[in-house]
Amino acid sequence: MTDAHYIWPEVRAHRERLVAALSVQNPASRIAVTVVPGWHQARYVLPDMIASPKGDDWTCHFYRNDNVLLAKLVCSGDRAGWQKHVVKSCRASSRLRLAMGAAFAATILRKVNLDTFGFYFVGKTSKGKTLCLKVGGSVAGLNAEGGPTSWDGTPTGFQHLALGHRDNVMPLDDTSAIEGDAKKRREFAKLTIFSLAKNQQKIRSGQYDRLTD
Repeated sequence: MTDAHYIWPEVRAHRERLVAALSVQNPASRIAVTVVPGWHQARYVLPDMIASPKGDDWTCHFYRNDNVLLAKLVCSGDRAGWQKHVVKSCRASSRLRLAMGAAFAATILRKVNLDTFGFYFVGKTSKGKTLCLKVGGSVAGLNAEGGPTSWDGTPTGFQHLALGHRDNVMPLDDTSAIEGDAKKRREFAKLTIFSLAKNQQKIRSGQYDRLTD
């Protein structure tokens, strides 16, 4: 109500009576509010759409949270064009098929009760690492104009980014932003992936745990 610019009574007793009266109400219609995308019971929620069973008129409102970096989704073309120009090209590369498969798998991990996982593509410059990320990102529409997000960030920052990609693939590119040699970059990437998985609670924030459940 405060966010809707309601001016609360100055007298504390009046505020308490008002809150008490509101708390016992049982309105006929209810409004669902979330700060994270992904599965909410049987519905898959994105900032601008809800995928739900036929006949389900459930609605949900997104509340912007500074600790949740929502994915930048871009809808371009149609399924036929995607199958012709993207899927067809994957026939020639097992790595492209892996990237695309991981993107589809990301949306069902919660439903099959599996932990988060990640792939780390390694290779020389111009060998297709970024292309793998773009192919995987094309499944959900994560190919924004700026390209995949780089590895230039902090553990907390990656958690905020992961919350914005909840139940979706999260492409990260350009490990050169990580300080150290190739071995240290690999270790940083591995630790970041493990920190987002459910078996690493001690190195995650409490807010991350609450919003990913």
